[in-house]
Amino acid sequence: MGRLIRVNPSTGTQSILSDNSRGPLGLPFGIALDRSGGIVAANLQAIVEVQPVSGQIQILSAGGSFGYPLGVVVANSGQLLVLNISSSRQILRVNPLTGAQRVVTQGGLLKNPQALAISGNDLYVTDVATPDGNFGIGRVIHVDALSGAQSVVAEGCYLVGPVGIAVDAQGQLIVGDPYTKNSDSPDLYDGGIVRIDPATGHQTLLTRGEGSFVNPRGVAIVPSLFPSHR
Repeated sequence: MGRLIRVNPSTGTQSILSDNSRGPLGLPFGIALDRSGGIVAANLQAIVEVQPVSGQIQILSAGGSFGYPLGVVVANSGQLLVLNISSSRQILRVNPLTGAQRVVTQGGLLKNPQALAISGNDLYVTDVATPDGNFGIGRVIHVDALSGAQSVVAEGCYLVGPVGIAVDAQGQLIVGDPYTKNSDSPDLYDGGIVRIDPATGHQTLLTRGEGSFVNPRGVAIVPSLFPSHR
């Protein structure tokens, strides 16, 4: 049974925000905040919106080109960009008012995309470069949200099978890779958090997986903790 859980960052206290008893939540994977403060979720079947106070759920878009909508981000315009895992591997633009879908890009460098982040008209997608789509050589892809043009931002090095991705206040990419190698570990693939300069592709390993912190997948940026400097 799918749930959205609210966690107090100060105390760690958990509470259930919403579940399938309040509407078609499904199995939520990617989540984002829309411009009205609602929580938008991709649940492998549809894009739904959850009201943060009542927990009530409504479907914003379903059917159409959707195979398995896995990730969602909100553009400055309020439009939704959805990572759609299907035979064609797509990013779709979705109108949250009408549910209308339009293909932004598909195929090409996209082999086994996992998550996406947005900064202006720049979309960043975690993926792999290995032909069979399994982890081994990780990759981050840039997609122009207007033209759909794809290009490689970074590949290999610390990237083995990246999953979560976010953009920090300085425009740097923060990536969670559960498979990054740890040469000091007998298990090797303990994962890590990697920072990537989107202009140069340079990678910096911020922290390795070790102890109780292993195989990190999702990442998020808390703006108040990372103020921009002028």
